[in-house]
Amino acid sequence: MANPSDKVVVKWVNDTRGRVCWVILASLCLCGSTQLMEVFRDESQVIYKYVGMSLVSLYVILLVKSLFSETPTISYRSGSCLRSFVPLVFFIIIVITIYYHRTLGVSILTVSILFGVVALVQLLFPIDEFYVGYVMVIITLGIFLAYGLVDYDLDQVIPFGYIFSNVFLYEMIIVVINYPGNHRFFNRY
Repeated sequence: MANPSDKVVVKWVNDTRGRVCWVILASLCLCGSTQLMEVFRDESQVIYKYVGMSLVSLYVILLVKSLFSETPTISYRSGSCLRSFVPLVFFIIIVITIYYHRTLGVSILTVSILFGVVALVQLLFPIDEFYVGYVMVIITLGIFLAYGLVDYDLDQVIPFGYIFSNVFLYEMIIVVINYPGNHRFFNRY
């Protein structure tokens, strides 16, 4: 067992304020996942509903476990490549999911699942430099991306240029935030 004095606590990642923010984010994502019931109300999609409810139950169990356990130490130190790559993956998942299912329920479910997983990982295995504020910027950009895609009519085809330009713009915002050097945003609060 690790020595308690070896525990590394980073402000807004795994300190008390950061953990409270992660718990609030995880709880909000859990509330957003209740849209799962509305998305899968068709009788042909019952298996998805049960799988989804099983995953939500597992999520609740892990969330409660993280609440009653001691604050974990930093598990991994991320570099600027990881900090730029993770949002790109999230944006691509949002685009692909919402491109094929353009409803508000699917967009809420997608954003809730993605950022609920981030909050749960930060509660159980904190990653250094994934601050609460940084993740909130990614969530805000993901919501803007989802809203822009849901805004199109169902019978309209979303132009590839529109999708590419939005993802490119949001990823450039993330790259600017992760710019190496002393002037980096979210370097230390």
